Amino acid sequence: SKATLYNHFRTKDEEVAARYYPALVEALRQLPGIDEVGAVDSAPLVGGSSVSSAIVDGQPIPMLTLRSFVAGYFEAIGFRLEQGRLPAPAETRSAVPPAVVNESAARKMFGRGSPLGRPFRIGKNTYHVVGVVNDVRHYGPLGRVEPEVYMPLGATAVRMHVVLRSSVDLAALAPQLRRIAQEIGPRVIVNRIRPASDWLYDKVATPRRRTVLLSELGGLGFLLAL
Repeated sequence: SKATLYNHFRTKDEEVAARYYPALVEALRQLPGIDEVGAVDSAPLVGGSSVSSAIVDGQPIPMLTLRSFVAGYFEAIGFRLEQGRLPAPAETRSAVPPAVVNESAARKMFGRGSPLGRPFRIGKNTYHVVGVVNDVRHYGPLGRVEPEVYMPLGATAVRMHVVLRSSVDLAALAPQLRRIAQEIGPRVIVNRIRPASDWLYDKVATPRRRTVLLSELGGLGFLLAL
């Protein structure tokens, strides 16, 4: 199957966005050939994030990378579940919403103890940890690993990356994706629909070109020396 990043749906109203993206993900989930689908405000290799502190047991934990998600994202992108479970769509609207942290955030926030079931607060909102996923290099193969906290989408994100995993060719699927996105939200702008391999190539192409160039220059220098 092919993992595809379905990128940049935008709305101007945050409350509308909070209703729109879950509805969009559910509609896309019904399409034949769609294996997994979810959404996040900043997908790997695409960039963008916010940083904040969390309060754990009354103590501030600084410099955590925050990301908002719509249920199904972790399965679609292919994260490995290390502990616990992943949130179901219905429970993301509960009074104390579930959160997912990566391994680095689990260590930073909770030390050697189990993070599962532990509450924490960001701003005025309280969350509880239901799962721990593996660390990823969000900004590409040469990027650093950050402590990441994933919270259910609230009324804060107006731009999301919809991520889907499909057994259907992207070129054949793209018109349906655009149609559904704009039927649910007529004011929505669909920016780009690209396979994940293209995003990865964008991140590794420049270092690869540098390596080739340096190799060629090294060879030229050797010939000049001869």
